[in-house]
Amino acid sequence: MTHFPGCRRAQGGTDVDEYRELCEATRWERIVGDSGIEERQIRELADVYVGSERTIIAWCLGVTQHEHGVDTIRELVNVLLLRGNIGRPGAGPSPVRGHSNVQGNRTCGINNRADHAWLDRMEQACGISAPRQDGYGTVAAIRAMADPSMPGSDRRRPAGVRTTGRER
Repeated sequence: MTHFPGCRRAQGGTDVDEYRELCEATRWERIVGDSGIEERQIRELADVYVGSERTIIAWCLGVTQHEHGVDTIRELVNVLLLRGNIGRPGAGPSPVRGHSNVQGNRTCGINNRADHAWLDRMEQACGISAPRQDGYGTVAAIRAMADPSMPGSDRRRPAGVRTTGRER
């Protein structure tokens, strides 16, 4: 796999050299076959990662619930650890839990595009003033995080922060 220059800087981890050897010993045919993604695309993404100052890796419930979800998430976290992308601002793992009715959110009234009649009833019942602007879905929220022109964004974001452009 791609060499990560920051690999030696991993703090508090164990067996970094052993992990590197395991990655380097894994054949590209297996990586491409298991992932269904071309080597060229994987290398392009690796270049984006190596060139970034900070990285957040986000995934949704499909990864978590997948047959190999635990192994997949462990590897996502390993990739973050190798470059020090855990435990500092603008970096880290981000499991997204905003799917329709996950943990009952739709039945509790959470909706990024709430009906105005429903909001009127909620305001009356709770004595609040509910926001009327539509919220973001998962992909739009991730894109907005990388857009420094968005209200409330961190305008100190380093140059080059971007998404991969392959979001669905």
